[in-house]
Amino acid sequence: MVKRLSLMLWQSVVLLWTVFTVVTLAVISVLILRVPHFPLGITFVSTRGLGGLWITVPGFVLGIAGLCLTLFRRISGARYLLLYSAFWTASTSCGVFEKLHTVIHQPLHVCLTGTCATLPVTLAILAAFVLCTVWFWRKSFARFA
Repeated sequence: MVKRLSLMLWQSVVLLWTVFTVVTLAVISVLILRVPHFPLGITFVSTRGLGGLWITVPGFVLGIAGLCLTLFRRISGARYLLLYSAFWTASTSCGVFEKLHTVIHQPLHVCLTGTCATLPVTLAILAAFVLCTVWFWRKSFARFA
């Protein structure tokens, strides 16, 4: 009984994180459409203007499709969300390695300018995406209960 409640809690947390990130991508897409020179700086992706839609819209569509299919207990929904989470895990880890490289080689400059404060936040986001990726990997190759 306790194990089942624990699994339900983890599933709820993973799905809430995924919903949050998908909604965030939708909001960013709208901002890109409204502001012609919107600066998109998501992890290793750094672009201005409508070019950012090449990252946000496919991610949003994949996330929405995966969430909808997951609500109907389809294995393909978990696999879509696995792709979604794996992509953002990879891109966030690129951002973490870039920040770590800067912190290691110029620690005084980074901390004096205040940019070292973003590293723990980026690490927390990476941890959330890694947990989601592991969860959806597990769900992708098992039957829904």
